Amino acid sequence: DSLRQLTKKFIEKEELENYKFQKEFLKPFETIFTKNSHLEIRELILHCLDHTIQSKASNLKSGWKTIWTVCSFAATASSIQIVSGAFAVVDHAMDILESSQDFFVDCINCLMSFARNNLNNEISLKAISYIDTCVTRLGNDKIRIMQLALSKINNSKEVISSTSNTSNTSTGSSSSTSVVLK
Repeated sequence: DSLRQLTKKFIEKEELENYKFQKEFLKPFETIFTKNSHLEIRELILHCLDHTIQSKASNLKSGWKTIWTVCSFAATASSIQIVSGAFAVVDHAMDILESSQDFFVDCINCLMSFARNNLNNEISLKAISYIDTCVTRLGNDKIRIMQLALSKINNSKEVISSTSNTSNTSTGSSSSTSVVLK
């Protein structure tokens, strides 16, 4: 419980862009989960991660990697309670997430682990459905990024063109302005 409370307080703080503090801070959950085979302990860890996602998902950045890793490991468990509990965590994450491109590989690897699980066909099929959703979202994100980039390029060309026309008319000069882009 102390680790859960510390995690909640820690995740409330914004993670800096190039740092991976959340991933390192959540690492004990991964270590305990992978090294301990007690059902109750594993269920508690999954509950803590689920609570973190439900209450602080908007603050999670590098911490997602640890969450996906724990869930991937749980997907291979021989206990249906652990597999189901871990997939409930994934279910909540997928409901909350708008885009998964920052941790796409970890998310897909986790979903693949659930798709291969032999304990529950319903979980396998839902994991495959989530993989399809992730691929679609990624494709849509790439299209939006391309459209935004093209829009910025077109706006830059308009600014350069209007600047060039303005300088030519204000000086009465007919020379053209050249711009070198690197």
